[in-house]
Amino acid sequence: MGLAFEERILPLEAFVALHPAAQELVEASRYSELTPGGVQGLLASWEHNLELLSDLATFVQQQGMEHSLWREKQVSLREVSVLPPVVRPTKMLFAGANYERHVREVDNWKEGQLGGPDVKNFSVDKSTTRPYVFIKLPYCLIGPYDAVIHPRPYQQLDWEGELALIIGKRGKYIPVERAMEYVAGFTIANDYSLRSMNMRADWPGLRSDWFGGKNFDTAACLGPYLVPRAFVPNYLNLGRRLLVNGVVKQDASTEGMIFKPDEIISFVSSIVTLEPGDVIATGSPPGAGFASGEYLGVGDVVELQMEGLGRQRNVIVAEEGGDV
Repeated sequence: MGLAFEERILPLEAFVALHPAAQELVEASRYSELTPGGVQGLLASWEHNLELLSDLATFVQQQGMEHSLWREKQVSLREVSVLPPVVRPTKMLFAGANYERHVREVDNWKEGQLGGPDVKNFSVDKSTTRPYVFIKLPYCLIGPYDAVIHPRPYQQLDWEGELALIIGKRGKYIPVERAMEYVAGFTIANDYSLRSMNMRADWPGLRSDWFGGKNFDTAACLGPYLVPRAFVPNYLNLGRRLLVNGVVKQDASTEGMIFKPDEIISFVSSIVTLEPGDVIATGSPPGAGFASGEYLGVGDVVELQMEGLGRQRNVIVAEEGGDV
């Protein structure tokens, strides 16, 4: 766990382990409380810890990255195995159908695949509709440079690049006007899906399968960074690009959400209590693979980048082995 300056990482432990003669300079004792428990430990007292982290980042920038106290302790992002910003959230909640153009391509695909439903009268009138949210389970979470497994028996593996929020304090029945106060920061999410499971032809009466389509191993890619909320004032208009094998598939900013992050937070908190470390993804723009009949295969490379939040790179790999 560390502070990221461009693509150089300064481990927080470096400030706790400084030579005693240097500890007074950086007040290392102040930062010893930042290291236990990883990011989840930071989020447990986020507002206090964010103040410490901000002071520390300011100090490092004032002194310069080449200062002798930490010049040898920093590492390149490319030299470490990067975990998701949160490893075991109590819940991951993903907004579905939250960009109108994406809704239209979903509608067209459903009609072409299964002869319906006819939902051309979909309404974005917020007085009559509420956010549509589904669950991804924490076990399917992977880091930004991890491989994505193509489940052996299933087809139509798809991508969806999304802005995600990480919750920074506990809350229930959160009013819209205060919702963003509960956000610790932002990160990038790729909501990998199995379209062959999303719509179950073998269960025509029930049709949708959100467990099978959204919760296979490695189905949720998160990271690389948790960028504090104050550093992302333009979160409603961040540039976003997703490429498959170098070809742009999604190129749309975060502008155009039907339900904004504060509205999603308020809605889900009317159902469940949000906890520090919980993840809320805000939906995909148009350009998912199903719209053009393109899906991911073994060996494909998916790259997702978002303005100010970094980039992801996942290689699709074959599932190996079997039962134990």
